[in-house]
Amino acid sequence: MKFNDSRKTKKTFLLLNNNAVEDLIKQSVKSGRIVFWEEVARDGAQAKTILSGDRRTEVAKKTAAIFGSNAPHHLIFAAGFPSISEQECIAIKTLVEQVDDCYLATHGRPLKHDIDLAVEVLKGVKHGRITFLLPLSESSCNAILNKSLSDSIAHGLNIAKYALDKSNGLPVDVALVDCASSTPEIAADVANKLSSLGIAITKVCDSNGKFYPYEISNFIKKYLQNISDEVTVGVHLHNDLGMGLSNVLECLKQNIRLIATSWLGLGERSGLVPTEQLLFALGYQSENLNNKLGIQNSEKLFLAHPDLKKIVPLANLISDFTNVPIRITDPIIGEGVNSISSGIPYKKPLVFQPFNPGKTLGVSPKVFVTHLASKQLIHSVALEKGFCFSDKKIDEILKVIKNRSYETTDAVVSEQELLMIFNFFNEINSLPQFPILEFGKVANIFNKYRPPYPQLLFETIISEFEKNADFNLAIDIGAGTGLSTIPLVEKFNKVIAIEPDFQMADKINELTKSGNIELVNKSIEEFDYPNQDVDLITCGCVFHWIDELNFITKSKKWLKKNGVLAIYNVNYFPTFPENLQRLITSEFKEKWSSFLHQKLSGLNNSDEIIKVVSGNGAFGAIKKQLIHNRKKINVSELIGLFCSFSYFSAFLNSLQDPALYLAELEEKIKSATQANILEADFELTLITAIKQ
Repeated sequence: MKFNDSRKTKKTFLLLNNNAVEDLIKQSVKSGRIVFWEEVARDGAQAKTILSGDRRTEVAKKTAAIFGSNAPHHLIFAAGFPSISEQECIAIKTLVEQVDDCYLATHGRPLKHDIDLAVEVLKGVKHGRITFLLPLSESSCNAILNKSLSDSIAHGLNIAKYALDKSNGLPVDVALVDCASSTPEIAADVANKLSSLGIAITKVCDSNGKFYPYEISNFIKKYLQNISDEVTVGVHLHNDLGMGLSNVLECLKQNIRLIATSWLGLGERSGLVPTEQLLFALGYQSENLNNKLGIQNSEKLFLAHPDLKKIVPLANLISDFTNVPIRITDPIIGEGVNSISSGIPYKKPLVFQPFNPGKTLGVSPKVFVTHLASKQLIHSVALEKGFCFSDKKIDEILKVIKNRSYETTDAVVSEQELLMIFNFFNEINSLPQFPILEFGKVANIFNKYRPPYPQLLFETIISEFEKNADFNLAIDIGAGTGLSTIPLVEKFNKVIAIEPDFQMADKINELTKSGNIELVNKSIEEFDYPNQDVDLITCGCVFHWIDELNFITKSKKWLKKNGVLAIYNVNYFPTFPENLQRLITSEFKEKWSSFLHQKLSGLNNSDEIIKVVSGNGAFGAIKKQLIHNRKKINVSELIGLFCSFSYFSAFLNSLQDPALYLAELEEKIKSATQANILEADFELTLITAIKQ
């Protein structure tokens, strides 16, 4: 069977009872689009799970959301098996009442009673289908219908006529059961007869999971050779031998486009192909599927790219609903995805992964502390939690962690245990701690000692606008204490300040009473803006802390045409006169730099920033400019400035007597400069780009 690409595909209608119901699923399959027949609520029940009507509704809606408005073209949700009980019928009716964004299918035996129940529970459905099974082997016919194969087929054809007559125009599908114990010729003959009656889809079912990839490939090949062009084919392949995904891929290579899957692979015995795995396999780099999987015409699979970032949250929800745990090693959805537990992958995590989980799935990196941990890993985890230890202490902590893991035979150190260990080894000193990434705890120091941005910075940014620009709305990402927000209010009618730390954002309220500032206590990853009318987006000294691709994507979405994107960063410390520069550089290299958070490694990597911005394809006129910000400060102010730097405060917390070090540093600075008033250039690198 080949796709009819050379002529327009005739729309498929069922003409019953004078009602015309357009079958979007059959259209999709005939056009080469992928259709998922989601079985978690139906076949999944045979995995000793149960979903209430409300939970089925939530799963159906969230599965449909992966495909957006195209879900009716890509998704059939198996609503349930009405003949199970009255409660099952109520659960299906709940779906019918609440779900209108994908197809809902009932399943049943080849009995008039089951057909009647299906028609009843589907009353009022927007997109519905009636499905019944038909066994195709002597053994399954005897077990299910107590009939011979020939009598079962004749009975099934009569039930098909009955179902089509009673369906009120809904498509009727048939699942050909136990094909692995039958022949492709028998299956094709039955499919042809069913199709001639008006059956919409016939599914080839490996009900016992017997097929191996080579066997299913040959079966499908012969089956397709013997069916008419009117037959629309799907497959339902069980995973008893662990061949489910491989078998499905063999079918996809032969242009089968309707696949039964189930979230978490839940189904009878060993289940079905996990929905999450097939979704990812087809949705990730789908343009390369011919080279990767031998699937032709892969550009036709989806009307729009599926939202793969919805996979993991939905899988976790279903795990909670069904009490079926997700294993750490489960592909795509397990906690092992984007996790790190040893030293070498911690340095370059993407080197050890086949794709970027953050970019593709929205899965943030997670560090597991185990007996495999390295000094660098422990040091970084400690900094993230607000602790800083000397190398000697790190060695002692590692010894405790490794001994604990081998003694308990429990590899992973829990968050609570880890905090207990860190607290035990924590060095108490006279200065307050300034934990990494908890900027609110240094808000006062930050506000007092960080110099304001120069007026030249904002003049340069404004110069990028067209002469007739409106200056209505600016968004300041990572607003902090308002170093960019407050100057922007002077030019723009409204400024939205995005700052996840409420203590930092509170400083903006303290410094200005302007009614033109809207404070949003969210991160850029959490915040979304519904319109495309933003004139300016600024990102001052925070680009290295945020998800850069997420930021650039959202900037593209929010900025109006000819809107300006401005990203600016400072160096690790200001530029000083020669003697002082030499001293500070030496202190930085020998003492402070080892406490740099890994995200600070790209603090002023302007070439990388330009690469990210230009790579999006939405921005032009990209410029890189150096903006000087020369100030005179005294030695105490310089020390205070250093204390506002996360790496410097982390270094202080590693000392037994930080006050002594600060006193010594002050004397070194005075000796090097022979002055108390110092000249410093807090120069910034500004990168601007225009939305095309």
